[in-house]
Amino acid sequence: MHYQTRLKEAFSDEGYRVAMEILAEAALEGNFTSYEENILAELFEEIGENIRAQIPDVLAILVHEGYLERSNDGYFFSSRLLKDWWAARFRSHHIALKKRKRQS
Repeated sequence: MHYQTRLKEAFSDEGYRVAMEILAEAALEGNFTSYEENILAELFEEIGENIRAQIPDVLAILVHEGYLERSNDGYFFSSRLLKDWWAARFRSHHIALKKRKRQS
């Protein structure tokens, strides 16, 4: 729970929700790419929230705090222990962003 508490202190409510989505995606799908970033922004826009501008800031904090690292393929957990902790946290209820993508 320390990880979540730390993030709640670092972000606004919106930023925290975005961070949870990013961490769940990276933990369970292997990484968080620009493709998933666009889907996440679209999903939040459907409920009237402009998240697109916040995502880079959230990612920067997650990298700075050591949750994620950036690669050519997006963002990923460099620590297997941390990845496993987050995967266990989200495994029972997270649906991959690509599966939630709005059908055009």
